[in-house]
Amino acid sequence: MSSSAAPRPQPSDQATRARVVERLDSFLVQAPAGAGKTELLVQRFLRLLADERVEEPEAVVAITFTRKAAAEMRNRVLQALAAPEGSGAEWAARARARDRERGWNLLENPARLHISTVDAFCAEVVQRSPLAAGLGAPLRILDDFEALYPEAARRTVRRLAGGGETAAAIARLLRTLDNSLPRFEQQVAEMLQRREQWMRLLDDPHQLEPTALRAKLEAAFADVLQFELARLRERFEAAFDGNSERLAQLCVHAREAAANAPESFAALANLVELPSSDAAQLSQWHALRDLMFTSGNTLRKQIGAKQGFPDRRSAGEFAALLRAIEASPRGGELSETSARVASLCRRRVGATARALHRAARRRRRAAGAVSRTRRGGLHRDGAGGERRARRRARHWPAPSPHPGG
Repeated sequence: MSSSAAPRPQPSDQATRARVVERLDSFLVQAPAGAGKTELLVQRFLRLLADERVEEPEAVVAITFTRKAAAEMRNRVLQALAAPEGSGAEWAARARARDRERGWNLLENPARLHISTVDAFCAEVVQRSPLAAGLGAPLRILDDFEALYPEAARRTVRRLAGGGETAAAIARLLRTLDNSLPRFEQQVAEMLQRREQWMRLLDDPHQLEPTALRAKLEAAFADVLQFELARLRERFEAAFDGNSERLAQLCVHAREAAANAPESFAALANLVELPSSDAAQLSQWHALRDLMFTSGNTLRKQIGAKQGFPDRRSAGEFAALLRAIEASPRGGELSETSARVASLCRRRVGATARALHRAARRRRRAAGAVSRTRRGGLHRDGAGGERRARRRARHWPAPSPHPGG
């Protein structure tokens, strides 16, 4: 019998992996953990080092998200370069030959391998061009950058003094916030914290048109809501351990509550199964949550006529059903998901209410702008009087009527 180890089987996508390494085109590699993405990147890095057009190793750049990933990739490249000759690693052998030819001495000078995080790469670029960056002092990368968002918001406010389109845009937004600089700074800071959700909209100016932007945001909200409702349905089924009989009992109790307290639970009048994840079923989900949970997001302990159960026997049966959910290991997940859906809808309804309130306020102000013209620049708005009107007029121009108001 031969003592040599059996050769490792080639992965089914070996031809694709070889093409990614050998060709200099751009590739997007997507694969689950452990599939060999890092090794593929290492081989591509070695292949670039071996390219005769690369005169210095710093010309080959690899950028990762974390220091750990950068250190791991650097170690793998060095291990490949340090492997004995004839080990069968084609691109490592070519990179070693190129290293000797150019006198890079990468094993003795590993810092010449340009493998770093995104932050470190950006800092290096800035430090190489301090005048262009407008930064002369030494830079350091912050791990906690929460304080930078309010500072960026304050700097945005200062651009009001510069005039131009940016100042006009800031002034328009401030008018919707009653010229409150603290609220403006807070909202800008919160937007910066979630910039990955909206910065892609800036790539296409047409997407910033109000009607198109609203449609896109509404579609995104609908997708999120549908996802959360689907998860809520899964949590319900898990909390009942998939017991269809208990789920049927829940629907019976829900219809009873709707019959006895229609002002609160009318949406449950025809409930024969759990609502679907369709947003059209949202009223049923809300009613079901109100029936089962308190305002503090805990399962109800006391069941009575207010919840639609004037009969003591029915109230006891429904209370027992809730206790069974509470005893389930998945009951906590149901509570958390239910609260998340409720919070999501509250924010959406709250945003709509605020938008309607602002539109009404703009209409009142538009009417006030006409009265200022007719009365020589003064009007009473019912809240601050002439003195407030004078003070506001000194700082901000009269708001124009909103086209959608």
